[in-house]
Amino acid sequence: MVLAWSTSSCSDETSRDAVTASTSAPTASAQPLAIVDGRGNTWTAPDGTEVSFVAVLPPARVAGEPGRVLLAFPPGGQDLDLTERLVDEDWRDEALSRGWVVVSPAAPSTGLWYTDETAALLPAFLDSIAATFPPTDGTFDLAGVSNGGLSGFRAALEHPERFRSMVLFPGSPPNDTTDEEFAALDAIDITLIVGGDDASWLQGSQQAHDRLAALDIDSELVIVPGEGHIIESLTPAQLWDALDP
Repeated sequence: MVLAWSTSSCSDETSRDAVTASTSAPTASAQPLAIVDGRGNTWTAPDGTEVSFVAVLPPARVAGEPGRVLLAFPPGGQDLDLTERLVDEDWRDEALSRGWVVVSPAAPSTGLWYTDETAALLPAFLDSIAATFPPTDGTFDLAGVSNGGLSGFRAALEHPERFRSMVLFPGSPPNDTTDEEFAALDAIDITLIVGGDDASWLQGSQQAHDRLAALDIDSELVIVPGEGHIIESLTPAQLWDALDP
């Protein structure tokens, strides 16, 4: 389905100006993390790579009890400051009101989250998060913006069984994605949001939507008229409603 959203509701102009898995239990080797609300979190990968991440922890959520968990990839260079900023602007308030845990990882020294070496860290990272806050039915929800959208698409394509829904605003898959890889996304609720004036990302989002449709896989493509790469009118509530209809 292709939709067009109104641009009548605008956020603060400065809010986005920096934006240029199996369903089984975690592996036995996964150790619970002492996750705190905010940016003071670090996970050490099996190879020793350290990943800093920002978290949102609703007061009512109890470690060890299942609930919804959102993995949110940040944009741009995916540094910790920008990661924290996007969590506070896009995810925090709605997560607290809806009772969701949010985990947003900054890029480690190995590179952005869509690059080979860093993407390889993701399964162990998800296992460690799930050992502390297990996602309902064993599946995470997934979001990303710009470079985070590229990261999100790669995560879903490589580990489709680990995700329930995916909202990218915008995001597109690697150019060499096969029909077989796309077909594996059939159980994920996919929403692609892109500005109508964001030419290259609009093309990538449209092509992904069309390829999914050709495989009889439902996805929703939302084109926001008059918006570019930074979708100023996109509100946190709209993002969350797409994740949690």
